[in-house]
Amino acid sequence: MQQPGGTLSIELGGVDNSSPLHAQFDQLLVFGAATLGGTLDVSLVGGFVPAIGDKFPILKATGGLTSFDAMNLPALPSDRAWSATRSVDTLALTVVATAPVSPADFDHDGDVDAADLAQWKSGFGKLSPGDANGNGVVDGADFLAWQRAYTGSDNASTTVPEPAAAVLAAFALAIIRRCRRWGRCGALGWTDCRFYLAFIGSSSVADRK
Repeated sequence: MQQPGGTLSIELGGVDNSSPLHAQFDQLLVFGAATLGGTLDVSLVGGFVPAIGDKFPILKATGGLTSFDAMNLPALPSDRAWSATRSVDTLALTVVATAPVSPADFDHDGDVDAADLAQWKSGFGKLSPGDANGNGVVDGADFLAWQRAYTGSDNASTTVPEPAAAVLAAFALAIIRRCRRWGRCGALGWTDCRFYLAFIGSSSVADRK
């Protein structure tokens, strides 16, 4: 437990913590619950400048954790910023781009790859994430924006990966059910329904070849 007046100091000197004897960033492991208060103070050491996409899971607690009252984070170059994310048992700091390299860079990590496709899938039919064209809904047009901007940085191959047929079929079923229930396609619009069903059909044919 850290009291409101306490400070946890963390130093970052690299991204590789694979060797316990040569860890490049501080990491606090708590076996049990971590009740946090006070300040998290993070500093860069050894001339280290984090790159966009670098991630530092600085605190893990097997019994869950709460939030700090304040965080002091080191300055970064103007093209990047800090993003603090907290899950049930982990607090992580990630360096993100201040401005996405592409509207299809849904996770703001400086490239357009499979991770962005996963973001689009999770937001499909909703407001976000995955709204590349800013029209207020995540739809088939945003998938096309991702496909055109795909950099292939997550794989040595430059081939643009297609969504799995099972995933596409599930989206199609959701669209059909929505149309039957409401007599229309709701936020997706009939154009997107026709586009997506046609896209699924062509993908299924390609998968069988």
